[in-house]
Amino acid sequence: MCVIAASTVSAATTPNAGGDRTVEVAATTTFTGTDSSGTAVTEGWIFDGAIVDGNPVNWSFSTLGAHTVSYWADDGGGSNVSDTITVTVEDTTPPTANAGADQSVNEDTTVNFDASGSSDNDPGFSSTGRYYWIFVDSGSSVSLNGQTPSYNFATPGTYVVTLLVLDASGNFAADTMVVTVADVTPPTPVITGGSPQSFDEDTVVSLDASSSTDNDPNFAYTGTYQWDFTDGTAQTLTGSSASYTFAQPGSYLITLTVTDGAGNSAQVNATFNILDVTDPVADWTISSGFTFDESVQQTLDGTASSDNVAV
Repeated sequence: MCVIAASTVSAATTPNAGGDRTVEVAATTTFTGTDSSGTAVTEGWIFDGAIVDGNPVNWSFSTLGAHTVSYWADDGGGSNVSDTITVTVEDTTPPTANAGADQSVNEDTTVNFDASGSSDNDPGFSSTGRYYWIFVDSGSSVSLNGQTPSYNFATPGTYVVTLLVLDASGNFAADTMVVTVADVTPPTPVITGGSPQSFDEDTVVSLDASSSTDNDPNFAYTGTYQWDFTDGTAQTLTGSSASYTFAQPGSYLITLTVTDGAGNSAQVNATFNILDVTDPVADWTISSGFTFDESVQQTLDGTASSDNVAV
């Protein structure tokens, strides 16, 4: 009797890569394949032509779009079969916006903005990221582009600057920083009418500094005015408009000091000439009365006459 031994024939591998999927750019993703035949001896994955042995494996994609991925299984007997899927790489993660630290500068100083601390999951963000800086200056909207733009602030105040950062997929994030611009420019004081000016005595004189200016937009509300002069004693008046009556003729040096809200101040002088418009009062006497003989010398005395200034 002849006995024939039966040979065992291995079934071919039947790899399954798990179907198409969508993943996040730069995110590590685990790929796990299955072989329903159970005959796989070696396994691996191919990502855009790059071979990675093993199963499961981890992989991350650095570019957006569709990628071809294959899972292969080898039974060790010459049967190597693969299953191919399409992996779509997208970016739905917003960047991290970083506008940098707050800054304090003097007026008319260039401020350098810096968004280099911003980041994104997209490996190409350094070349594809977009930066917009938005704020309001003197009532007008200002928009600057770029990671490190600069701007000269001419007007004192506090500016809230918003940084908007966008990646190549249109994801965006915002951050804010504050620029505080200090006022270091003194006001320009102006005495209306200039110098010199002339007024009659005993007349109300109006002192007007309303034409004084300053670079601070709030100067109309924060500016202060002080008028100093001497009329017998030291006199001080306040306000952009003041009044005073000079009773004594003469020349008066008026000093106006204007101070803005930041404490910057400046002075201007004017000479006010007060005119004597009061007639003197005549009064006289005669030594022997009003009856006397002819050819008799008489003494006429007018020293009793008077005036508001020296006679």
